[in-house]
Amino acid sequence: MRKRRLAAWLFGIVLCGGEPVSSAAQALPPTEQKIREYVRAHEAEQIAFLEKAVNISSGTFNLQGVRAVGRLFEPEFSSLGFDAKWIALPDAVGRAGHLFAERKGARGKRLLLIGHLDTVFEGEGERFVRLDTLAAGAGSSDMKGGDVVVLYAL
Repeated sequence: MRKRRLAAWLFGIVLCGGEPVSSAAQALPPTEQKIREYVRAHEAEQIAFLEKAVNISSGTFNLQGVRAVGRLFEPEFSSLGFDAKWIALPDAVGRAGHLFAERKGARGKRLLLIGHLDTVFEGEGERFVRLDTLAAGAGSSDMKGGDVVVLYAL
């Protein structure tokens, strides 16, 4: 239950520009305080990374664009100690493939975090736009935004 609360709180922090979503978040344990401080300290970096991802046109059938999003994320996961690699699919499938990042170990919990890199939008018409505390653009509140949350949560 505590992990679920922490995950919901972290997601709320990212969506709300670094501000806690409830008064219960005011008296945080030290670990959660460190998480909040990290999110706040890296807010501009996260938004800039999201903008880069959103501005890559990566509709499902834009195979080059989806691969480009993978190339954007791959070194980020590698820098965190993950073995990140692109898994190509046969041409007959008509899909770009998958970015797979794995970190092996013998201790602690096992996690599976999964997301997609494509968007439903095709073309260049869905660029990143920032309106005060809101952001819009292809994938900004769908999986590209979620992929950035996963990356920075790790």
